[in-house]
Amino acid sequence: LGLTGCEALESLNISFTKIGDLGAAAVAEALTPSTAIRTLSLRGCAITAKGALPLAQFLRDNTNIRSLNLSFNALGDEGAGLLSRGLSRSPSLRTLKLESCGIQGHGGRMIMAGVRKCHTLSSLHLAFNELDDSVGDRLVDNLVAKTSELKLVDLGNNKLSRDAATRLLVTALTKRRGAQHAQLRLQGGILTAQVLKQINETVLDLHQSGVGR
Repeated sequence: LGLTGCEALESLNISFTKIGDLGAAAVAEALTPSTAIRTLSLRGCAITAKGALPLAQFLRDNTNIRSLNLSFNALGDEGAGLLSRGLSRSPSLRTLKLESCGIQGHGGRMIMAGVRKCHTLSSLHLAFNELDDSVGDRLVDNLVAKTSELKLVDLGNNKLSRDAATRLLVTALTKRRGAQHAQLRLQGGILTAQVLKQINETVLDLHQSGVGR
């Protein structure tokens, strides 16, 4: 891939180049010792769970990476589980994008376990997967954790029920981080006007009772 001697490279975007698992491994190996790399985008590169392993090791061992985008790769639950191991030990990652990666409930729960241990992560993008209510409930736990830095989570177009989405929204709106609330994206027609009205009433009641302050 011609990445030898890339110690000064701060950003690399080779999305939709179909480098596959071998290419992902080569990128991870070349960039792991870099003290400059901040952003890596490998969207739509035909990476599977096999390629997720060296990328997880890259997350664990590189101390400067801030953003990793692996959207539109067929990682599945196995790949998500492998990535969660690297995520849980990453000392620097702030943004992780895994949109349209074929991740279901088990893989989503593994990602949430990794998020719980990654105290630098502030932005998580998991839209267009097949995540269920169990993943939403794990996210609720993460949002209320004192060590959480999450400020933006995108779970749009998954398989969350309206009840799970409601719990998430109430948590995001009432859990304060300094002067900020967590921003939550739930596109996909989950929430009706009536449900949003109920959420608004719940949030008002919680604020009036002093919860979330």
